[in-house]
Amino acid sequence: MSTKKDVAMKGIVTNQQAVTYLQDIVSSFKSGIICVQHGEEFVTLKPEDMVFLEIEAEQKKDKERIIIELSWKKGDVLNEGIDLKISAKEPESVTV
Repeated sequence: MSTKKDVAMKGIVTNQQAVTYLQDIVSSFKSGIICVQHGEEFVTLKPEDMVFLEIEAEQKKDKERIIIELSWKKGDVLNEGIDLKISAKEPESVTV
């Protein structure tokens, strides 16, 4: 029998609170165990050596967002050729 556990939270937080949550995720990810708890519910995740990474950044009118998704399963293999840079600076020139 398959059991599914999930924890979800949506809401407005300060920039610093968001940074703290992201830092906690990174720290836990590095340790190999991520436990997410909201109220009485929790999910404990154990990342594999290979993870699927999806990043989407979007601007439109007065709304901006970045979506970061990490997922994994046993047997995932490395995907070569991803050319992604993330920084606090815009590139000096972009060739299209």
